[in-house]
Amino acid sequence: MIFNMTTNITPIVQEVNALVITDSASMTAATMLLSQVNQQLDQVKAEEEKVLKPLRDAAAAEKARWKPMKDALADAVLKIRTSMSAYQTAEVQRQKEAETKIAARVEKGTLKMETGVRKIEELEKVDKKVETAAGSVNFVTDHEVVIEDITRVPFQYLKVELKKLEAKKSLKAGIFIPGLSLKEIQVPRNLR
Repeated sequence: MIFNMTTNITPIVQEVNALVITDSASMTAATMLLSQVNQQLDQVKAEEEKVLKPLRDAAAAEKARWKPMKDALADAVLKIRTSMSAYQTAEVQRQKEAETKIAARVEKGTLKMETGVRKIEELEKVDKKVETAAGSVNFVTDHEVVIEDITRVPFQYLKVELKKLEAKKSLKAGIFIPGLSLKEIQVPRNLR
């Protein structure tokens, strides 16, 4: 059954809009009208479901068809990002360590300030951006919470997901939390 708003629905809605309950007879009429409106509503819902159910079934079938490919590609993206992050984090750490060694020698007096500055400037810099014809990656510094000793971590900072650990905000704000520290990591942000 195809519903036409004008012929099927509008007359009953107009009747409802004109309804005024003033006595038991009008209450009986309202009860009858309510039943008719609910029957019409049930019919409209049934007709809607006839149209929507095949569409939902088709959408579910399509999602199932594409899911293995999407999952495989998402896993590949995660693997690449993880490898990129590990490499970039190690390179940034290597650069910082080299700069720290030079600065320590300058502070100790075994290297002149000018020579130290020159040596730091001569160090191979880690690129924050990698560009190709297919797209580019920018590396941003993020922080990862490292649990050094879980027995010392206050209960308020323990949650199931470390990524959303409340402690990250506190540690970044400079608050000391026993058993936890922050580790800088480089996170790739892909632009395509």
